[in-house]
Amino acid sequence: MAPPLQTRLEPQSAHWPDQQPHPSTGAYGITITARDELGIVNFRGASEQTLPIAKCFGTALPATPNQFTVAGERMALWLSPDEYLLLLADADEAEFSRSAHALMKGQFFALNTVSDAFRIYEVTGDKVRQMLAKGISLDLHPVSFKPLCCAQTSLSHAAVTLICMADNRFRLICRTSFSDYLESWLKDASIEFGYQLVRP
Repeated sequence: MAPPLQTRLEPQSAHWPDQQPHPSTGAYGITITARDELGIVNFRGASEQTLPIAKCFGTALPATPNQFTVAGERMALWLSPDEYLLLLADADEAEFSRSAHALMKGQFFALNTVSDAFRIYEVTGDKVRQMLAKGISLDLHPVSFKPLCCAQTSLSHAAVTLICMADNRFRLICRTSFSDYLESWLKDASIEFGYQLVRP
């Protein structure tokens, strides 16, 4: 009798432990946190439409390329001259979308909830820039890529949006289909520093 067909592959990241202390010190130099409590909304529109969206969202949309604005847990990321990525609490996502659509009624714009299509990881630690530099070609020196900077780039083979929250704290946004690969890569790249993965 033929063996049953495998209908679901085991996640690649499951082959890596969620905690791997530094081999010498036993410390966790890198902390990787999955941020599933955040919602993601993509906005595309003309420059004059950023003001009403900002009014609903609670923070101005950035006018400077590759920058973001922040108010509490809400963040607005510049992606292109007419595109922004808005991060907010998942519980607030539906109400924001309703308010924004009501305010912008009759105008030509796009405001789409994309939370299910993306995954957010936060990585922190003294060596986090050194770890990320293994797979990202951007200049991650603190003078060049500092807090309030963001960029769309590639981490190894995965397309990501990289956000510098603080000198030693970054967020990575990737497509859900690449999240298993990204999580595995982050664990592998962090082994020499020791790491721990925090799940919600």
